[in-house]
Amino acid sequence: MVNNIPNGKIKCIRIVNSARRVKVQFVVEEECDEIEKCAKPVLGIDLGVASLGVFDTGTKIAGRKRKLEKVKSRQREMNHRTRKRDKNREDRKRKTFRSKTYLKAQKALQKEKQRVKEMERGFLHEVTTAIVKENPNIAVEKLTILNMVKNSRLSRIILEQSWGLFVRMLEYKAERAGGRVVKVNPKNTSKACSVCGNVKEVLPLSEPVYSCSNCGFVLDRDHNAALNIANLASAGLSAGDTPTHSAMGFSSTLT
Repeated sequence: MVNNIPNGKIKCIRIVNSARRVKVQFVVEEECDEIEKCAKPVLGIDLGVASLGVFDTGTKIAGRKRKLEKVKSRQREMNHRTRKRDKNREDRKRKTFRSKTYLKAQKALQKEKQRVKEMERGFLHEVTTAIVKENPNIAVEKLTILNMVKNSRLSRIILEQSWGLFVRMLEYKAERAGGRVVKVNPKNTSKACSVCGNVKEVLPLSEPVYSCSNCGFVLDRDHNAALNIANLASAGLSAGDTPTHSAMGFSSTLT
């Protein structure tokens, strides 16, 4: 019996048959009270690979590690044998393609993948809700994730962190709280000094600490990038325009 049907005029109903359960999704038209804009300062978040993100306060969001042991085990069970008379002991353990045991193992694999997916979404919901509750105004980099995953060394880590889903959750939750998510130009946010604006020509990923050769400022590179992101967004929000590096008083080399 369904007892959590939302209030309002139902415009659309969609039934989703996932591996673990059947879900019913409602699109409801409902009048909402006007939300007052939140005047809290902007929180800059630098998305990373070692951790999900770093705040401009220096706090790090530890990413959730995927627990894929059961998924791999179910995947091994899916391996079907090519011939029925294989003498190899390992081959005899495999399922015959499209047999009852094969289909049973396939269903178990789908359920396990769905379980992992739901755990990851639950983790992101928990993190984003906590962030928006404290800081409804948020700034992140405008990243082209599809181009970034072309890097074979970082693609798996980037996809596991689910940057796109993380930002989308922040956007609609911040809007509900009267805030907003501002996306700034990511160019040189890691290479620029958050104090004097000096830009390094090269900053390899192997250097975890940012050290400015101009003013001597030293800070964790991700923390420094988060400060730059927050400063850019704050300048843009106060002017009501798209944030730019020049609005911070930085040199033109940042743009």
